Amino acid sequence: MKRAFRVLAAGLLVGLFSVSASGCYVTCGCAIPPDPADASAAAGFAVPVTGSDGQSTKLLPGIGNRYYWEVRGGSSIALVFEGEVAEAVFETRMPDSDSPTVDFSRARSVAEAYVVAAGYVASGDLARYGESASEVHQAGVALVDVRFSPPDDKYPTPLPGATVAWDLWHDIEILVNGSSGMVFALVDHVSGWGSGIVAPVVGKGRAVELAQSAASRPGLIVMSAELQMDLSGDSQRSYWEIGLGSSGSPAPATGTVTVTVQVDANSGEAKVRS
Repeated sequence: MKRAFRVLAAGLLVGLFSVSASGCYVTCGCAIPPDPADASAAAGFAVPVTGSDGQSTKLLPGIGNRYYWEVRGGSSIALVFEGEVAEAVFETRMPDSDSPTVDFSRARSVAEAYVVAAGYVASGDLARYGESASEVHQAGVALVDVRFSPPDDKYPTPLPGATVAWDLWHDIEILVNGSSGMVFALVDHVSGWGSGIVAPVVGKGRAVELAQSAASRPGLIVMSAELQMDLSGDSQRSYWEIGLGSSGSPAPATGTVTVTVQVDANSGEAKVRS
């Protein structure tokens, strides 16, 4: 089973789940079933990565006619594919401004700590990864993109419980909020999803600004806001679904949405839907 040390890090909780080790397979030429096939097992894989048991788990169709699990817990979203968390996003940590204060040294430090704590890299192997960092300014927000590339050595010593040695190496991208210095997204590009995953970067605050501007109607306040991550096409599409209503409406929890705006969580493009 891949990344045995992650399962150990998750504790006995993950050990209680029944997980398929046979990988994906095709049934009658239809969509490929997920691995793990059990929702509770998928939620268990998210625990060491997001720190949440998951409030809801949903099976969704993804890239290449394969299914994946979306695990939402608290303010996090994890996408689980083939017994791996291929992507994780922390909604409340996403950047809302383009005023970076975090330097590369700090960003790399928090990224390193995160990949070790989440079980992607054993602390003793961290130095063997190629590591790079770049500052990104996109759609009115700033972030630092930290990349951990697998080493040239294709035959490392496997950890206890690993099926094959190369299961231990990952091509990991960590996104760090340029203002707060907090990790807000992870993508493991070595998974079957490959380059099809592009983590969302626009935070809720910035998305709301763009939605209100696109609506072009004064006095509208936020009634609802939810981040959607869609992998049903050839590549990932992420967007905020922002519901706006009149300031004279009841409290946001019960108010009526009069305008719905979709804000692309990567480009910042806002489209009024109703």
